[in-house]
Amino acid sequence: GVQVREYDVIYALLEDVEGLIQGLVEPEEQEKILGHLEVKQVFLTKKSEQIVGGKVTDGVVKRLPFRLLRGEKEVGTGRITSLKHVEKDIKEAKEGSECGMRVETSVLIEPGDRLEVFLKELKKKR
Repeated sequence: GVQVREYDVIYALLEDVEGLIQGLVEPEEQEKILGHLEVKQVFLTKKSEQIVGGKVTDGVVKRLPFRLLRGEKEVGTGRITSLKHVEKDIKEAKEGSECGMRVETSVLIEPGDRLEVFLKELKKKR
């Protein structure tokens, strides 16, 4: 639909138009969930760094940010800093595969927790 607006001063009109243009031009950030991993074991915990092992339950897991899920509740966030499969560095782990990873997070990870790996993308508004 068409919006009709009234202004008492031209400055208010210019501010409004500028705001509308910014909304059209600035890209918006969107999250894309890539995959989930179920934590099977925690091998090492020190300060904000932990080494955990698990199985990819769906999608793909990469060196990206994640949400830490305990049950259905989000209990924290973090980032995967390295990913390994049988002592070999890998770029990604696919559904059904097991892997070990070094993560940075302020929350202690427990066996049974799930990591929801996501990618932040900037999308242009249309």
